[in-house]
Amino acid sequence: FLLNYFMLNFKFSLEMLNERMELLIEKEHHYENLLDRGESIWYQEVVRKEMLYFLKQFVKIKEAANRYTESIKWRFFYTISTSGFTFACLLMYVLAMKNIEILPQLEYLITGILIACLVSEGGHQMEQECDKLFINAQSFKWYYWNKSNRQLLLMFLIQTKRPISVSCYGFASQNRSMILKISRMIHVYITYMESIKNI
Repeated sequence: FLLNYFMLNFKFSLEMLNERMELLIEKEHHYENLLDRGESIWYQEVVRKEMLYFLKQFVKIKEAANRYTESIKWRFFYTISTSGFTFACLLMYVLAMKNIEILPQLEYLITGILIACLVSEGGHQMEQECDKLFINAQSFKWYYWNKSNRQLLLMFLIQTKRPISVSCYGFASQNRSMILKISRMIHVYITYMESIKNI
């Protein structure tokens, strides 16, 4: 649950940033016919303040996510590998038993799968918000902006090009691919146990 708590916290922070960016885009469309923004100093100042805010907030979120990733990398690795082994053992036990005795183990198995899905979904939603932020930043009418505002936008686009994700040295990422990784590990463990049983 701690994994999902931090992911959803980062996701909501990115969502708030997206909403503020969408407000600036709407404001741009509203003022498009009213003034020539290339010569309006007040509008350029509004854009500069907003772009500085977006850049600072995204960098803060990214740094927090990186610190979080560094602190849980190995815990995340152990969680993935042990959950695959535990699910495989429970699945073999459930398949071997044919009566009412399997109900507690079946409950553990289903609960574990639901928790894994919940954790992976939190990371996936965070990556989606990052992608949305990158797409929204490309929706600005930057050709009306002055040079310094364009440079700020360029820096922001460089920062948001890759979505923020929690990964353990490329072994597993906290997104929907984590479910695929766990299912592969379950398959490997079951195959190994079956080969030992047949010896």
